[in-house]
Amino acid sequence: MIENRKSDHLKSAINNFKYQNLLKDIRLMHKCLPKHNYNETNLSTTLFNKEIKLPIMFNAITGGAKESLEINKKLARVANDLNIPIAVGSQKIAIKDDSFTNTFEVVREFNPTGLVIANVGAYATVDMAKKAVEMISADALQIHLNAPQELAMPEGDRNFKEFTTNIEKIIDELNVPVIAKEVGFGMKKEDIQELAALNFDAIDISGVGGTNFIKLENERYIEKDPPLKDLEEWGITTGESLLEASAYGFNNIDIIASGGFSSSLDIAKALSLGAKCVAMAGFPLYILWNFGEEELKRKLEQIETQLKSILLLTGSRKLKEFEESPVLIQGNLKEYANQRNLDIEYLSS
Repeated sequence: MIENRKSDHLKSAINNFKYQNLLKDIRLMHKCLPKHNYNETNLSTTLFNKEIKLPIMFNAITGGAKESLEINKKLARVANDLNIPIAVGSQKIAIKDDSFTNTFEVVREFNPTGLVIANVGAYATVDMAKKAVEMISADALQIHLNAPQELAMPEGDRNFKEFTTNIEKIIDELNVPVIAKEVGFGMKKEDIQELAALNFDAIDISGVGGTNFIKLENERYIEKDPPLKDLEEWGITTGESLLEASAYGFNNIDIIASGGFSSSLDIAKALSLGAKCVAMAGFPLYILWNFGEEELKRKLEQIETQLKSILLLTGSRKLKEFEESPVLIQGNLKEYANQRNLDIEYLSS
């Protein structure tokens, strides 16, 4: 049952992927007189005490379905070649049935020294979390927060009361960094504050704009209306979630931006607002499935080239300087910030 669902998710994520102008209400400011050369621009950063070449990662995508082994192998090779992090999909299926572990283990096999991230839900016990980390010799663990998806599944969880207690135990017992990961429904400032208080090491805000798990689950219904039929637009957008994170202030916690990213300009806008890195799931899966491993690598190298150009054109030599460059918030996003009383004025100076 879980294997079939994971296979359905893969196919739906590929079929529903679209290129988009995700953060059109955010504008970067051009600097007409650059102060350094292009080849001096540095995109490297450190995440969980590991240096990565680019502020980009492959987000939790797959594992457990029959197609997963080849997909994860190819993603791992690209991540290894480019020195970017990679997260696997939920490992629940392999924790319950070790015949599926190879679909996850392949990530570490083909990316032996890179930053690899394990994945469980907030339902997990400490023992399950440890097994997930050990399975792929992970450098960090994502705990996904997916209540809307669970409610959309007939077999999904309906009991969430113990999740906070589970999370506290996992963070206390594990010896690797732990990430709170939304799954495409976004976060508001108060959520980020609450998660930070639980001592997460990083938070993936994952806003509306990318893979839509309510829609994915709704598509699996054939004979009757799905339980969340009218909720396919539910959530807080990626741009809104980024402003919520900016308002929180990135206090001693890394923010990972995700939710529909596919262009270098949108990635740059998220980084300029203070995101540590940008995570993508649908985009790499779509490119890999339709055009192959080498094309995915070429696309990411193209994004690298364009990100360097964007930094140069804003007068920034490295990412820390880029975070200080002025950003304008306009249109619907500005109206959202005003209604939410989010301080965005400091971003423009």
